[in-house]
Amino acid sequence: MIGDGPLVEQARAAGGDAVRLLTDHDARALLPALDMLVAPSRYEALPYVVLEAALSGLPLVSTAFGGAKAVLEAGAQGQALPLDASADQFADAIIDWANRPRQAVGPDFIQAFSVARMADETIAVYRKAFTVRHLAGA
Repeated sequence: MIGDGPLVEQARAAGGDAVRLLTDHDARALLPALDMLVAPSRYEALPYVVLEAALSGLPLVSTAFGGAKAVLEAGAQGQALPLDASADQFADAIIDWANRPRQAVGPDFIQAFSVARMADETIAVYRKAFTVRHLAGA
């Protein structure tokens, strides 16, 4: 596991020697050494690590939270499990994807998640909110 947060100690206690925690490393630099990204979140918007893993050709085994689901639907390889997926379901999916070769995402994926597109869509939301507020006389 790479990263830090409130669940690190819980993961350390539950996993014992089977879990290696890298709390002081840059995850992006370690992506080439990984076989896949596992994201068991129940809710996330769109974490950058999911995009970075997809761009690195890593399969994603995740719950079907919004960001991961969108990344998989856009062409990243991997599998989205139900939000209430069990540890056994995750284990089965991890085993299934463990030996598959990495596949690069295509240009459509890169365009879908480009900085330019994200900026344009964010600006469009603000413009719409401003227009609605302005029309309402606020």
